[in-house]
Formats: sequence, structure tokens, C-alpha cells
Amino acid sequence: VVIDPKDWGLWLGEEGKGAALLMHPPAEDVLAFHRVSKAVNSNRAEGPELIEPIDA
Repeated sequence: VVIDPKDWGLWLGEEGKGAALLMHPPAEDVLAFHRVSKAVNSNRAEGPELIEPIDA
């Protein structure tokens, strides 16, 4: 779930009911995708290098 900071109150129930209104895909410029190492599949792997982009 990606919630815009201006909508946090609605999501957390501070502004009454209506969190369902927030259930929509985020704008195209909110998320970025890139390939990462297969090491991210290991529950033993740690470190910021796991999310570094790799060449395909």
C-alpha cells in the first residue's frame, strides 16, 4: 500500500470512514523498478547492496 502523506489521517481512521477511497494504484512516477541480485531471495542475506541495480 502506498499512501500519500496528506492521506495518512484518512488511512489511520482519524478522519472517519473512507480509507477504501485510497485503494487505487499509485501514480506512475511514484515507484521505480530495476533488477536486483538473486541474493535477495535468501533469508540470510543482508545489506544495502541487495537492492543495487544490476545489468540484465
